Amino acid sequence: SERREGLAGGKEREMAAPVRYERMQEAFKKLLDKTFDEFTFEEFADEFGSEFKAAHRDYLHDLYSQFVQTTRSNSELEFDEIVFQNDLKEKLSGLERLIERQPEGSCGVSTAEKMPSDVVRGATMKIKGEEKERLSKWLSELEKENDALRPQVEEKLSQVVTATSSLRVRKSGYDAMLAAAQNA
Repeated sequence: SERREGLAGGKEREMAAPVRYERMQEAFKKLLDKTFDEFTFEEFADEFGSEFKAAHRDYLHDLYSQFVQTTRSNSELEFDEIVFQNDLKEKLSGLERLIERQPEGSCGVSTAEKMPSDVVRGATMKIKGEEKERLSKWLSELEKENDALRPQVEEKLSQVVTATSSLRVRKSGYDAMLAAAQNA
């Protein structure tokens, strides 16, 4: 955590990391975990060919472990550098302060009393609800169009069935004539 100079008498006080900053770090760590969980040793070893893989499996396993550890460490260092260069911790802290000063949010609960994930979830649910309504209307329109086209499709299908039956009858007649001609 970060040390900041307090306003009263120059005393230092401990500042907690902003919630959004902590969530961003958690999300990044989950991303790394998922990435390396999905990139298995077998996939890594397959890149070296089956003969090399079979002959040097222990070496490849050590190499894979080093690769994962080094890549993860470098990714974390690069992430920390990006956070530092862009002053993200302070900007996220400022964002939290802005949100805390906002008037009452939805349902009479101030956004300052909500966790950032709850605020995002609420906004997401609203967007999803609107999208669901839009898609439901679209589906209803498509169903009406399908209902209007159904008689035409059924008529065409009936014509195809009738034509197919007629062709089968003709084919049977031709087959009988051909058989009679061959026997004569």
